[in-house]
Amino acid sequence: QRACLPLLEARRTSPTKGRPCGSLQNMGALCGKNNPVDHGAFENATALSAPSTEREEKSPKRLGLEDLVDNRLAVADSEALLWINTLVGTVWPRYAKAIEGVLTDEVAAQIREQLPGFMRSSFTLSASIGATPPALATIHVFKSALPMSDEGP
Repeated sequence: QRACLPLLEARRTSPTKGRPCGSLQNMGALCGKNNPVDHGAFENATALSAPSTEREEKSPKRLGLEDLVDNRLAVADSEALLWINTLVGTVWPRYAKAIEGVLTDEVAAQIREQLPGFMRSSFTLSASIGATPPALATIHVFKSALPMSDEGP
């Protein structure tokens, strides 16, 4: 009945850093997608700050992992985004110089067009986008009941 509780408890925090290191979506693969989890057990594993009388008053419901995640908001954690950050970090040194060159050439050309004639020959522009690659920490995905369209209202 509570087969997934040790897995939930183990994945809830990183033992070395004390921060979230897993997601319920990942747990679906470990525990079985439709494996029912006792609602009280999930509360005990994730929200220990609730008063014990409040937990005892609730009737235990049998819920699947999909039911435990709020359908209006899905959050991908930083562990799930590690592959994207690794990829960007790997290609960043090579592509950063190319991006800097394109941006510098385009911006310099547009600025030169706006300058008076005597300043055009002496204008130089150098820019850097940095040696540290950008990193994604979390991505928030909001599901809306309203259809999205490019045409406007």
